[in-house]
Amino acid sequence: MSFPIAVDCRPGHGGEPVPGALHFGLANVTVKALVDSWAGRDHRYFKILGEDGATCIVRHDLPSGLPELAFYDRGQEPAG
Repeated sequence: MSFPIAVDCRPGHGGEPVPGALHFGLANVTVKALVDSWAGRDHRYFKILGEDGATCIVRHDLPSGLPELAFYDRGQEPAG
């Protein structure tokens, strides 16, 4: 199950846009690292690690252009 989210993009490798921050509900997750990305038939997927320790998979629906949150694991709060 996935649901729509807002994504702020930044230039990735070769200038292709990749997620820089995710916004859903009351959560705002700044991307610390792009862990992986891969293409599906009608989707592009991005696995990210958030500054807050969250691991997320963003699914970008190519026909509609809309991003969705396909996976979210809050993880551990960063020490500091």
